[in-house]
Amino acid sequence: MQSIHHYSNILNSLTTINGQIVSLDYLFREVEASTDIDTQFVDSFVASAQEMIAAAEALKSVVYDPTPE
Repeated sequence: MQSIHHYSNILNSLTTINGQIVSLDYLFREVEASTDIDTQFVDSFVASAQEMIAAAEALKSVVYDPTPE
């Protein structure tokens, strides 16, 4: 299963991203108010996440069809 390394890397990246989101949540609640620029960044993150979800869902329908030699 050659894909296991890809899954591991993706899960590690997602764990890091989730940690950063939790840190921003704390920052916005306890340290400083979010700004319009922060909202624009969050909107960008949401759009990227939705694109990633669509790409991940599309992986379910990929058909194995190796290129002939």
